[in-house]
Amino acid sequence: MLSVAMVCLAAAWVPPRILAAELLSGLGTALGVALVAKSPRKYVRYLPLAIIGGLVFLGAALRSSLRSSNPKNDFLQFYIGAEYVGAKDFYGESSRAASEESRRQGQFPMPFVRLPFYALLLYPLARMRYATAYILWQAGSVLSLLAGSLVWRPYRASVALGCAWSLPIAMVLIRGQDVSLMFLVLSLAVALAYSGKPGLSGGMLAMCAIKWNIVLTLPLLVLKHQSPRFRAAFGLVVLVLIALSYLVAGIDWPAKYIHLILLPELSPHASQMPNLRGLIQQAPFFPYVAAVMASAVLLLDWMVVKSTCTLEYKMAATLVSSILLSPHAYVYDCAVLIPFLVAVAYQTTRTGLRYMSILLLTPALYALLSLPGCYFIPSAALLVFLIVLAIDASRQQGNPTPAARDLRRAEVSG
Repeated sequence: MLSVAMVCLAAAWVPPRILAAELLSGLGTALGVALVAKSPRKYVRYLPLAIIGGLVFLGAALRSSLRSSNPKNDFLQFYIGAEYVGAKDFYGESSRAASEESRRQGQFPMPFVRLPFYALLLYPLARMRYATAYILWQAGSVLSLLAGSLVWRPYRASVALGCAWSLPIAMVLIRGQDVSLMFLVLSLAVALAYSGKPGLSGGMLAMCAIKWNIVLTLPLLVLKHQSPRFRAAFGLVVLVLIALSYLVAGIDWPAKYIHLILLPELSPHASQMPNLRGLIQQAPFFPYVAAVMASAVLLLDWMVVKSTCTLEYKMAATLVSSILLSPHAYVYDCAVLIPFLVAVAYQTTRTGLRYMSILLLTPALYALLSLPGCYFIPSAALLVFLIVLAIDASRQQGNPTPAARDLRRAEVSG
């Protein structure tokens, strides 16, 4: 099985006791995934119980994130960035303030690394006490995940299950990250597209500029979209967000922003990133190998988005390829994959692709990012998924297969 094979590949670098524990975990995960992938309808009846168990797992993560009134996580950069809206030197002043405070808390420097318009959207939080703003932020994060899951009719229960047992989502809550907002934006964009509102869908998808580093290949999808209204709305909203950024941070913000995000200290633990950088960082002739693999990832993504497969297939390819190509991606960024992995698992008739989709929903795979010598395995799994997805996309003709429709009815009735 693939997950067992991936664990075994790391045997030469992992201490025996750690390897034994991880091998058992890998075997258990592989067995569970294989059973569900082979006959998913058989296990639909257990969804409610599994979701409850997962919520206990997420509750523990949320409790730890709220344990302190002054938590050490990424919310600091969002709060301070919002405080400096309208400052003469937006990035300079907010970076100095955030870095000073993060060092005082014992964290690595944490300046505001989003586009300026986002700080304007967060401005109301900066008018509150830090502890109050943080509680509202985490409540909004949970509500975003809940709302995003509910729009995925009719397999919302499976999306909820994927969220409840997601290690990336647990890390979103622990780190006070904003990936849950991206989860909601992407879910609404797909729901609007299927509601016959391509303009609203394109405009909503443009809001992914909030965290553009995990949607790097999105322009390819927009370029190949059949609706002119979708493309026009996407472009219009992007222009509005750029104009707001100039309003917030002044005429020279792009140069300052580029200088900021290129600072090496803002990407710690690069070997633990689920991207190409984490996969081949130790490879000989790294720049050349990286260029070849990046080209291959772009080609695979293009194969999917130009085909006649479903929008869920195209979004899955877009997000996976973007995470692989991004020079700055962490485990919590993979939370945006959940609904699209579920959709692909339902729509495909290939057991191998369904297996890979479910495997990428399990927490055991992402846990490997914390084990020395195993960092590359999640990245490799994402790459394998993209390859299999591209192979299957040519056979996906824009509608769920009869088998997928049966699975949907089974979940609704279950």
